[in-house]
Amino acid sequence: AEQERLDEASRVLDHALQLAPRDSRLLVAAGGMRLRRLLPQEAEDLFERALEVSDDAGFTASRIAMAFYNSGDRRRAIHFYERAVTVRPSPLTLNNLAWTYAEAGLDLDRAQELSLRAVKTAADNVVYLDTYAEVLHLLGRHRRAMAIMALAIELEPEDGDQYDYLLQQMQKFRSVADL
Repeated sequence: AEQERLDEASRVLDHALQLAPRDSRLLVAAGGMRLRRLLPQEAEDLFERALEVSDDAGFTASRIAMAFYNSGDRRRAIHFYERAVTVRPSPLTLNNLAWTYAEAGLDLDRAQELSLRAVKTAADNVVYLDTYAEVLHLLGRHRRAMAIMALAIELEPEDGDQYDYLLQQMQKFRSVADL
């Protein structure tokens, strides 16, 4: 049933692309659908077309990176996030790239630099602070990670979306720091 829904969604996107073949958002959506259907080469072709026709290559590369991230392909996500930050280094893209590096356990020094850049643009953004703390934790700087996480917890309201998660992160950092 799931495969049938994916096939139907893919047909709808393909039909929309026949009507608007140069719509970068449709091309990215169709590429994302190809990834979900385990057709990576078709996805790559659609993504490259999206970048060719896009008026905002940084935004488009970031959306492609998210598609790869959601499909579980961290290395390809990193590749496209790097393309995005080269063209359009938004704080969100910097943060997403740093998080992806951290999750993949790759180039943590680069992740720290990217994350710090995002935090400097929005020092009260608890998501950016969480990423920075996570990278510091992975680098073995547990006390500094706990200090950053304490700030994030202080900024997030107790009924906020991130509050419980941030508390869990703090507990994770403490458990390692106490060893």
